[in-house]
Amino acid sequence: MISQALEHTVTHWSPCQQILSVPHTQEDYQQQVALLDELIDTVGNEETHPLARLMETLGTLIEAYEAKYYPMREATGLEVLNYLMTEHQLSPRDLSELGNEEEVSGILTGALPLQVTQLKMLSQRFQVPPEVFL
Repeated sequence: MISQALEHTVTHWSPCQQILSVPHTQEDYQQQVALLDELIDTVGNEETHPLARLMETLGTLIEAYEAKYYPMREATGLEVLNYLMTEHQLSPRDLSELGNEEEVSGILTGALPLQVTQLKMLSQRFQVPPEVFL
C-alpha cells in the first residue's frame, strides 16, 4: 500500500525530477548550479522560507557531483598564504609583522617555517583559523 505522501509525490514528481535528481552529466550539473543560484537569491539566509530545504537538498546533490568529478586537493599553508596575499593585493612588504624582509622572503619561499606567533598574526589579519597555514 502506497502512503498518501508518496501518492502526492508521484502526482507532482514529473516536473520536479529535473530539479531533485542526481546530476550525471555536465549539463545536469550546470542546470542545477543555475537553479541553486536562483534559490540562493530567493531564499537568502531565511531558514523558514518554504524553499530552504529544497536549496539545502540541491546543494547536497551538487556537492556530491563536485566531489566525484572535481575533487579538490589539500592546499599547503604556503599556498593559502600566497592566495590570501593575492586576494588582498598584498606584497611581501605588507607582511612586516612577520619579520624583516629576509624573514618574510624565507617564509614565502618555504625556506623558513612559520612560528606560532606568526601563525596567530596571519590568522588575525585574514580572519581564518591558524591551522590553514600549517
